[in-house]
Amino acid sequence: MQNYQLTIENIFVNKGKLNIRVTARLKHNINATVPKIRLLFCGQGQTRRLPLPISECTVENGICTAVGEYSYNLYYLFYDQGLTEPVHLSFDIAYGADEYIKADFTVNEYDRRCLKIDGNEITVDNKIKLYKQHFEPKDLLKRSTYTITAKRPFVALLNIYYKKYWKMPVKMNRVTFISGRRNELGGNEKFVYDRLKDNPNIDFQFLMFSSAKGHYNFENIKRFFELYATSRVVIVDDYFRMLNIVPKKKEVKLFQLWHACGAFKTFGFTRLGKDGGPRQWAKNHRMYDYAVVSSKNIAKHYAEGFGLPDSCILPSGVPRTDIFCNSEYKANAKADFYSRYPKLKDKKILLFAPTFRGMGQMSAFYPTKMFNPKQIYDKLGGEYAIIIKLHPFCREKIEIDDDCKDFIIDLSNADELNDLLFVTDLLVTDYSSVIFEASLLDIPMLFYAYDLDEYIADRDFYYDFKDFVPGKIVKTQDELIEAVKANDLEAEKIDSFKHTFFDDIDGRSSERVADKILSLLDIGE
Repeated sequence: MQNYQLTIENIFVNKGKLNIRVTARLKHNINATVPKIRLLFCGQGQTRRLPLPISECTVENGICTAVGEYSYNLYYLFYDQGLTEPVHLSFDIAYGADEYIKADFTVNEYDRRCLKIDGNEITVDNKIKLYKQHFEPKDLLKRSTYTITAKRPFVALLNIYYKKYWKMPVKMNRVTFISGRRNELGGNEKFVYDRLKDNPNIDFQFLMFSSAKGHYNFENIKRFFELYATSRVVIVDDYFRMLNIVPKKKEVKLFQLWHACGAFKTFGFTRLGKDGGPRQWAKNHRMYDYAVVSSKNIAKHYAEGFGLPDSCILPSGVPRTDIFCNSEYKANAKADFYSRYPKLKDKKILLFAPTFRGMGQMSAFYPTKMFNPKQIYDKLGGEYAIIIKLHPFCREKIEIDDDCKDFIIDLSNADELNDLLFVTDLLVTDYSSVIFEASLLDIPMLFYAYDLDEYIADRDFYYDFKDFVPGKIVKTQDELIEAVKANDLEAEKIDSFKHTFFDDIDGRSSERVADKILSLLDIGE
């Protein structure tokens, strides 16, 4: 980590909020975006990591100066719990390819009534009067504020209805799988289920749907209420908005088998203070007992994004990556693919798998005009067949000319993405987390990031993109074609990337998660 100056311009408490303004000065790194500053709160036997949003960033005379400021509601620091003891606050800082490190700081001005400073640690007094403030005056005209307010009576009625389920006892042998992404069991959930399914003493239950409207279907809501109130273990594979409606019993243990590996695009509470990010009082993700991740290195990022204590992050490895250590599975996947597409046996496979643009499932899209598969196929001399795999949230289709449909195939609505990696010779993507799985097979990658600056401004990453990705970055389709022709892929970056984001590449991640679940059940011998 390079030298830096971190100055707390002022820090004070007002109406239950901790207000902070910080200036960081570092030697400018031309490959880096803005510095990242994070607050670490420790107290009540828990930790909480929260980002400090950067409001200004300038470069002058080779020095990058970033100003971060925010107002943190202390009542919601530990998930609607208030403060029962003093809380210790310290700062982390990262810039460019550097990892976060604990930051030394100087203080210009602070509230001596509520705060104490000892070296590089600030103590927040727990006797502060706390407020359940939801909206600032500036928020009152926002559409989202009206939407949330309008939903409150509906949520209150559902909580009244939920009381009859709350009275039902928890079945200590019941394991429930829930998904709002799929109509049937798949991904991480299926891999864990397959490890548990032969145990006759487990009561398995399922709630599966793929439509965003499924969260508002009353039959689904009733089914969710019953299972959420009566299951010892509940497993989800993504953000599931019904979890925000009603409370969770302490006896119920909730697992998040997040669909993505590694830590790439920022999500959840890491987006605090940004457009589309959550408000600090939001319940999103904060009720999980265990969140499964791929390595210890990234556990802190998931703790931040989910708004969880470090102790809730389980770095067991991601269950669905077990297939990459299974030679039989790999052989079967390849045989199945080529039995369906025999004309591709003599071609190299270029897999185009970008992520979506937009704020989520309802607004997701990909600008298909940015990728012309026929032009790429022709300019590469037909050496590569092209498989298109758009994100499942995207409704667009990339047009494919009739004369090349044998060698340009859209599998966006078919085939598991991971299975396609077994036949892939080159992955072309942008900001998709598929790069983590691809690294396990040492697949060369190109990053077609035509809107990188815009994406960083809107979404950002946990690591600096230019120093982070295990392959060459291109910004135009012509650059993409030339990089493939010249075999200029920067594939030498893959090995160190892989071992940063995976602790145990042994094919036993599903087993570790299943063992944790079994330890929580009462199923006899």
